[in-house]
Amino acid sequence: WRKENRFKIVFSFMVWCALSIVLKLQYVDYALIGAVAGLLSVLFYAVLNNSMMIYVENNVYKKQRKIDIQIYIIVLRRRNKTPMNLSGFNYPYEK
Repeated sequence: WRKENRFKIVFSFMVWCALSIVLKLQYVDYALIGAVAGLLSVLFYAVLNNSMMIYVENNVYKKQRKIDIQIYIIVLRRRNKTPMNLSGFNYPYEK
């Protein structure tokens, strides 16, 4: 995942640094620069972590999904071959 998204990580860091420098050049208070930089880093972390989890789900669990579908199909075939005994149930619409 890191090899494929290296540009995103570097770009996020560059944007974070550029925003900090721009705020410093605008004579913004250091506490406000720290707050904005901290919020921006949390946002970048959330976005990158979310994309990493999507990558993991698509690449690691893809084979598991195929197995689950195959098991589901087998269970359905076995169920259709097994006769169901419903004689013990009384339905209100039966005469």
